[in-house]
Amino acid sequence: MIIYLIFILAVLVILSWTMIKNRALRWTVGIITSLCLLGASGILTLTFTDTHLGMHKVTTTTTSKVYSATGNQSPANILIAKRLGTKADRYVLVYRDSAAVKKATTHGVPNQDHIASTVKKKTTYKLTNGTSATATTKTTRWEWKNKTTKFWLNVGQGGTLVSKKTVVKVPKTTWLVLSPSQVKQLRAKLKAAAASGQTSTTTAAAAASGMSKDQLAAAAVTQIKTLLAQSK
Repeated sequence: MIIYLIFILAVLVILSWTMIKNRALRWTVGIITSLCLLGASGILTLTFTDTHLGMHKVTTTTTSKVYSATGNQSPANILIAKRLGTKADRYVLVYRDSAAVKKATTHGVPNQDHIASTVKKKTTYKLTNGTSATATTKTTRWEWKNKTTKFWLNVGQGGTLVSKKTVVKVPKTTWLVLSPSQVKQLRAKLKAAAASGQTSTTTAAAAASGMSKDQLAAAAVTQIKTLLAQSK
């Protein structure tokens, strides 16, 4: 609505300064309409500045389960993490969003075409003592305080992203966080072991002993850690 108001005021300003013959009336009406136009323009400008006039921050939180990037290829659950930069706690993470999905999804990839919104987004992970792996996303946006301010001031500012942070939490006993290079190294070692006829005795013994899925995953995690440590 404010756009229409500014347009009408602009027309009135032009008409008042050019069409009114009486000098005193022209100056009176011209100054009043000019000040109104400046005021309306200033109010509209404030909705786009850090003030965000008529708006407030609204935060929504969503939590969902995450699943191993490697599916059923290993009893151990794998989260692939590639760090962005050298110091920032930002990562590109690879995991599956559903147990029914076979192919893992890449999360947190920076959009080079929209740098302004990319810097407001952050994806990271934490190792926990819990038993379930989850991804919690907190999204904060500027929204209108009420219907009145939205009616008068809205020209598309609503829903402007302030920040978006996704934290993937995985149990440290049943999950492994590996870099892409470590995943490649692990696959090479497993392929070499299979070619030479070697078997995963630790995991096989654990499976034969009737361990639970989490216990089997924990045993596989320990074995993989040992395998990767041997190559250092």
